[in-house]
Formats: sequence, structure tokens, C-alpha cells
Amino acid sequence: MMTIGQYFSLIYMMVPAYSAATVSILLLLSLRHTTSRTECKVKQIFFWCFFLTTISWLSTFMFFYLPEGFVYMNVLCYFSYLMAEVLFYHFFYILTQTQSDKEFNRWHYLLPVLISVTLLVWSFFVPFETQLMIIEGRKYYVPEGYELYTQFFFSRTEVSLLFGLVYIAITIVRLRRYTTYVYEHPGLCKKTILSVHLLLLLTVSSIFCSLLGTLYPYEEVYKSPLTMIACALIVLQQIVLTYYIVTKQFLSHILIPLKEIKVLKPEIEVKIPSQQSAIEQQKQRPARNLNQKEFELYIKQEKPYINPQFKMESVVSEFNTNRTYVSKFINQTYGMNFNRYINQLRLREFDRIAALPINAGKAHFLLVTKAGFKDTKHYMRALKAKGNEEL
Repeated sequence: MMTIGQYFSLIYMMVPAYSAATVSILLLLSLRHTTSRTECKVKQIFFWCFFLTTISWLSTFMFFYLPEGFVYMNVLCYFSYLMAEVLFYHFFYILTQTQSDKEFNRWHYLLPVLISVTLLVWSFFVPFETQLMIIEGRKYYVPEGYELYTQFFFSRTEVSLLFGLVYIAITIVRLRRYTTYVYEHPGLCKKTILSVHLLLLLTVSSIFCSLLGTLYPYEEVYKSPLTMIACALIVLQQIVLTYYIVTKQFLSHILIPLKEIKVLKPEIEVKIPSQQSAIEQQKQRPARNLNQKEFELYIKQEKPYINPQFKMESVVSEFNTNRTYVSKFINQTYGMNFNRYINQLRLREFDRIAALPINAGKAHFLLVTKAGFKDTKHYMRALKAKGNEEL
């Protein structure tokens, strides 16, 4: 019969599994709101990462409490430990990718698959009872003739730790290159570097969990206070990363991949008229009533919406009318209020300038402000409102 302490250990060991399963479902549901292939790719990476995290924690629970079930889960557990490290590196590769970088090398996924397949094939030649005795023996019982298999069977902690250290080292090297790139390009935001460092710091918590298996005997791991701390760090990592992905904040840090840029014919950049020239043009325009043809001609030719300070008062002044008339005109003609109409124009402008070859490699937030949004936050809000309309 389990003691109260064992029940408590069981509960906090299952929290990361429950959390990972929850956030993986959230990411899967958010896929329908993606606006680019890069965003879709990042969400897919983290869906599989958190799904494998769920598998690894469930497998850990089975190792201690349901050894018969762990016999069937061992290969999948080994695979989830190793593949999670590669997936995290894939994410940081995308996050720190510059215009000169190549696509992520898919060969990184090969080694975890080969190791897991090797264990799977080898397990077919080991009787079920022998594997069960190996698990229940917790490294202390080694069946005769299965010494190498037993070492391989229990090597997932050490191999996972090695994978984690290697990929953390590679990520740090990439982060240094990315930092240098950002500081060499004045147009890029320096705050993105701090965000990427914080995300990397959270990711190291997964390495901390791998260390537990080497610090304590197997029968003492689930009783250790460090295991509780590790569980809390993992849950925190999952929550922060999911919020970062679902709210699309990572988009402001990613440089636009070249393959997502559609080659269009060169277009003449439209300059925002100065306040003085706008006043002079206004004096030259005769007073007139507002109609759809003239209004859309004004919007198309002058693009006043690319000015973040553009408001309804500018239309009122331009057409010598009043706010009530303009508001009613927009609602009746386009079926939405003024702010939403302007944000729709800015979203189209963003899509247009993002597709121009001249903007290849420019940071996301620079294009957002160029399209007329005050900042990335306002862009995300408009994008979310548009997505809700399409549901």
C-alpha cells in the first residue's frame, strides 16, 4: 500500500505531464490562426516537443509504479528524451536565423531515431520477463548474458544529458552570432536579444531534469526535493513558451525567411506627406461631400493610414465634414467601424511590403511600423481581431 508521501510524489511527478498535454492541445488548436509558414512551423515544433514531454513524464511514472507497462514504453521514452533536445534547438535555430543562414539541417533528427530503433530491434531478442526484471532491479540486477543490453537500457539519462549539453553549446554559439548580427544592423531591436536569452535560460531547465538521474539512486529520485523544483521549472517553461508562441510575440524576433517572399514588380515607395504640404493640399481642395469613389481614391493615392498618427479627424479635415458623418459612412459602406477599417488597410499594406524583395531579411517589427501600426502589440491586436471575424 502506498504511503502519503508516495501519493504526494506521484501527484507532483504527474503535473508536468498534465501541463505538457494541456499546452500541446492549445498549440494544436491555435494552428488554424497561423498567418505564415514560419509561425506554423514553430507551433508544430512545440506541439511535438510538448507531446514528447508528456510521453517522457508518463513513462517516468510507469517506471516507478507500473514496470510492466514501462517494458512497452521504454523505446518511446528513450526517443522522447533525445528528440525533445533536437526540437528545442530547431526552435532556437529559427529564432536566431539570419538572411545568410541555410535551412535547418534535418539530419539532426536522424541520430535519436537510429538510437531508438536500435533499442527497439534489440528488445525483440530479450524476453519480456528479463526486461521486467531489469526494470525492477533498478540497475542492481543484471541478468547473465544481458550486461550490454542492461547498460543500453538505462543509458537514456546519460545520453539525454549529453544531447542536451551539446545542443545547448551549439545554441549558445548561434546566439552569440545572432547578437553580433543584431548590433551590426542599427535597424534591429536590441530587446530581442534579452528575450532570446531568457528563453534559453528556461530551456536549460530540461537539462536540470536529466541531471537528477545521475545525482540520486533510482529509488530516491522521486523522493528528492530537487525533483519537485525541477517539475516546477518544467511547468514554468511550458507556460512561458506557450504564451510566447500563442500570442505570436516570437514573430517580432524572427527575420523573414527568403522562401516566404513572393517576387513582385517593383513599386514606388509612398512617402508620408509632411504636415505643411498636407495643409497646402487641403487649402487647394474644394469642399465636397463624402462618397465611396472619391474616398477610396484618396485612400489609394495618398495612403494616409501608413502614418501611425492617422485618425478620423484627418478624414474630417480632408473632406470638410464631421465625425458623425464619417463614422456613419464607414459603417454603412464597409460594414465596420473606422478603426477596424484602417487596421484592415494596414494589414494589407504589411502583407504587400513583406513580399517585396527589398524587405528581405528585415525585422518583423520594422515592417509593422512601416505599414502604419504604432508597434507590434497593435499589429497583433488587429491580426487577432481579423482572425475572430473569419471564424
